[in-house]
Amino acid sequence: MSQLTASIVRIACNQSSRDAVINKLSGTALSLWKSAALSVQCAVFKADPSKSANFIDDISNVVSAEIIGREESASGTVKLNQVVVAAAMNGALTFDQWSADTAQHFSFHFSNDDMNFALAANKSLYLAIALQLGDGSEVPIATGNAAFKDPGIGDAGDPEAPDYTSYSKLESDARFIQRDYVPLVFFGDAVANQVFDFFKAKVGIAIYGVELSAQIAPVGSNLTLCLVDGANAEIAGTTATLTAGNKDQETIFGAPIALAAAGIVRAKIKTIGSGTAGGYLNAKLITAPA
Repeated sequence: MSQLTASIVRIACNQSSRDAVINKLSGTALSLWKSAALSVQCAVFKADPSKSANFIDDISNVVSAEIIGREESASGTVKLNQVVVAAAMNGALTFDQWSADTAQHFSFHFSNDDMNFALAANKSLYLAIALQLGDGSEVPIATGNAAFKDPGIGDAGDPEAPDYTSYSKLESDARFIQRDYVPLVFFGDAVANQVFDFFKAKVGIAIYGVELSAQIAPVGSNLTLCLVDGANAEIAGTTATLTAGNKDQETIFGAPIALAAAGIVRAKIKTIGSGTAGGYLNAKLITAPA
């Protein structure tokens, strides 16, 4: 018997190709539904994925895989972002299993809520998949645009009960502005005082806070980080906290941080969990035009 599941796309990630990404199940360019749960299943090839000789059968040097979905282009606003660590990958995958659609090297899974975002009219979703290797190098293995369609189904349901929580002007601005998210990503177990990743502003922006998530939650004590400038000097008032035992937490700064065009900002881990450090961090900067 065969049952329906969430939407699935299977991508043969061809390291040597710069062509559009194709869904193996349909043989066509990617087309995704808005607000519909999605599983992106991937296998890695060094060249033409129709030939078994090009199949990568040893991924033991892969630390993690990341997928980022942006509006329209590689410089667009981030709409999707997920990292899969080596422990969640299938290093025993064979070419025959992949060809038979029974298994894959790794998968990214997005819920209905994850996929419930809007793109500007006539815009597509630009997807990029990359591998982080043990030697620190990052290897792009698939990039391309996917059509993003609203199926126009579902029921809005009863109106929500009014929320009479009071917010300051700053908190209100941070909650209801049209947000852009800039991900700063750290691979591996968190290390105190480690500075990682960077973002260089194309135009002047304001940074309102950080949405901090981890694949491995800190245990025993809180994990904290702050932002630093291009000279790695800490920026006052930018400490973000991930409470022990949590994997996701938002911090809104006491005042927005101005970052001028061409300004650089990075993240610095200040404290780690005393039992389990926490790891594989994604510090999403909450930004808006200045």
